[in-house]
Amino acid sequence: MKVIVLYGIALILALGVSACRVNGNINGKVVVDNTVLNYENSARITELFAAPEFELDLGFADVNLRGTADNKLDLIVRYKEYSPADATILIRDGKLSYETKSGKPAAIMSVSGTIPGNISLEIETGSGDVQISQMRGKNRIEIDSGSGDLEISESDLALLDVDTGSGDVDIVSCLITDLVADTGSGDVSLSRSQITNADLDTGSGDIILNDSEITYKKFETGSGKVQDGRGAGNSGKEAF
Repeated sequence: MKVIVLYGIALILALGVSACRVNGNINGKVVVDNTVLNYENSARITELFAAPEFELDLGFADVNLRGTADNKLDLIVRYKEYSPADATILIRDGKLSYETKSGKPAAIMSVSGTIPGNISLEIETGSGDVQISQMRGKNRIEIDSGSGDLEISESDLALLDVDTGSGDVDIVSCLITDLVADTGSGDVSLSRSQITNADLDTGSGDIILNDSEITYKKFETGSGKVQDGRGAGNSGKEAF
């Protein structure tokens, strides 16, 4: 669902029927598909999780997940709904989802909690910060964010592939075989991490290395710099 943030009711009225799939914030109210979601609710999901991958596809939401040795999900999901007790949050085919009694949409606003640390993750969000920690199963994490900061910490991964339009990417205390990071306008920072292959591309942000080892690297910045933790560095491309 395309995310459009609108700042006035007048703009919605001007768009008329053409704005039939709006997901945004109008005067502090969440609107999805021309439906105002006035009611805020939350749900706790605790269940066994046997799928190899957990998928989140969110319009605008903050995500904070920590891996554990348990094979279950324990999540708090905050959401907006059309009427009280209208929406039910559930897991379907390895994906966070919802159902509503009214047939109207709902909007998930935040997801936090613990998940099995040995599964893969696929996260897509239009806007919102994403924090992932303690994923140690040598699997993969893929994150696509329109705008928001991304932080991955204390994880052991075969692949980390992150893409954000406007936001910083912070990788802290990680072991990663293949790292791919692309930011439109944001820094990519590596701290106390060991990377085998790193392909980093920033449009207007810096690539910052703090006590990190990279075996094979390809760095490219549009108007940023490649620098170590002391601030020294150079602009342009670096590959070896």
